[in-house]
Amino acid sequence: MAVSLPTLDGPAILVADGGASAHAPDHSLEAFRLATRLGATGLGLDVLSDPSARLVVARRRSRVLRGPRWRRADTAEGGERLLLSDLLAEIPSGIALGARVEDRTAFDALIQQVSAVGRCGDLWCRHSDLDELSAWSNEAREAHFVFVLHAPPPAGSLERQVAQLRAANIDALEMRATNWTSGHVALAHRFGRRAWATDADHPPVISRLLRSGLDAVVGRNVEHLVDPAAAPHTDPR
Repeated sequence: MAVSLPTLDGPAILVADGGASAHAPDHSLEAFRLATRLGATGLGLDVLSDPSARLVVARRRSRVLRGPRWRRADTAEGGERLLLSDLLAEIPSGIALGARVEDRTAFDALIQQVSAVGRCGDLWCRHSDLDELSAWSNEAREAHFVFVLHAPPPAGSLERQVAQLRAANIDALEMRATNWTSGHVALAHRFGRRAWATDADHPPVISRLLRSGLDAVVGRNVEHLVDPAAAPHTDPR
């Protein structure tokens, strides 16, 4: 039996990316409702402005690597769009909203809408540009901010990276599940930063992450998040 390390401030957030997309259309109201019923304590969502300047929740196309930089695809997937206002009206307070935000326009509208319903404390704004994220964090003190690191950190660089997050008032670091170790989690906690793991889709990996003290685990299968969390001390090997 393995010993679980503590998270920074309470049980790990179980973030259903796109809702319960194994059972309902990804990023649909049905999927988000079902995710909370199945036990998710957070929702992962992409937030963007549509051509009518409405703020919608819809999956963006996957990022692709072009040389040393990531290029994002600005076109959301087809299908009917879910308005953020409709999602906020349906999802109860206390469910963490792990919102990926790509630009200033969407961020300003996002803060306005979550503030209007008193949900800033539930918002975890996720972005991959540290300078822009830092500027946003200074304008919305009640919300939380997560720096997304797409590539594995170079050897020996993570401590400097986490120190920069503390200096910039960024609450958390997000990396792919396969890039986190218990040592990395301990380092983030030493600087008072939370550790988020994304692309966590396999129960043995999720169990390992929970034992390491991860503060949030993001995956697309709700049951794979909830079941290991119910028995975090079980060694899957």
